[in-house]
Amino acid sequence: MNQISSLLKNNLPAKILSVFAAVVLWVFVMNEQNPAVNNTMKVALAIQNESEDYRVIINDDDKWLKMKVRAPRSQMASYNPDDFYAYIDLSNAKEGMNTVKVQAHVPNGYEVVSLSSEYINVILEPIITRDVSIRITSTGNIADNMVLKNIRSEKTHMYIKGPSSILNNVDHLVGAVDVTGEKSDFRTTVSLHPVNSDGLAVEGVTLEDSSVGVTVDLEKMISKKTVTLHPVANGELPPDLKLDGIKIEPAKIEVSGEPTDLDKVTAINSMPIDLGTIKESCSLDVDLNLPAGIKAENGTVKININVSKK
Repeated sequence: MNQISSLLKNNLPAKILSVFAAVVLWVFVMNEQNPAVNNTMKVALAIQNESEDYRVIINDDDKWLKMKVRAPRSQMASYNPDDFYAYIDLSNAKEGMNTVKVQAHVPNGYEVVSLSSEYINVILEPIITRDVSIRITSTGNIADNMVLKNIRSEKTHMYIKGPSSILNNVDHLVGAVDVTGEKSDFRTTVSLHPVNSDGLAVEGVTLEDSSVGVTVDLEKMISKKTVTLHPVANGELPPDLKLDGIKIEPAKIEVSGEPTDLDKVTAINSMPIDLGTIKESCSLDVDLNLPAGIKAENGTVKININVSKK
């Protein structure tokens, strides 16, 4: 044991110097064979701890940064670009403008030499909710002789969500229902889209529901025309009376109906009056004898009957 101790202590300074020289030589050789090299790359900026209650606004120039890294040549020759990125942590960010430190993520064995931006400005804009109206319009042409009576939406209003600066531009939600070729009432689902007061689409808005159910009411087309009225009298007056005149008021009336039905109508008669019941000149309220499918705003007319003694 003493011999080993004696050997270690003999020429100790020389031995230490030899070990140091060996280490220096090893480092020198390694650097010569695999020296450290620099590389500059463009990296994306990631966001950590982003709150759902805020919209993060970052200048476009700050969304991509230049990162300079150093590593041994052998390691640098086979790096994966996806392993390098810059990031900001918004854990302590507040509403409004924030100046946040940029941090870098690199794989083991790499050293970050520099970043093009050490700090960047970040704006946190609050996400808000609003209640807006729904407007449904129609597109296309329905079947012939049909008209669109009404479009009824299951909801007249809906909540929308988004950044305050965007949501304040939304005037209402719009949807369009296609009525092409439809012949009767129907129900369908319509997609909704936020628009501004000029009817232009507003992006960046989340809707409570992306669509709404609507019911479309159709009815047959109604035309109108003015026709002549004719009084109708049946039977005979009592033997001691003679008919001096019979007049209907008004002489003409406006009626309505489907075009095909209305084309067949040129005049309309009153319901018949029994002359045998007439004892003197009089005015009678008499219903019109309206054909099937024909309507009049007032279906009763006045018939004036003038008689005199023989």
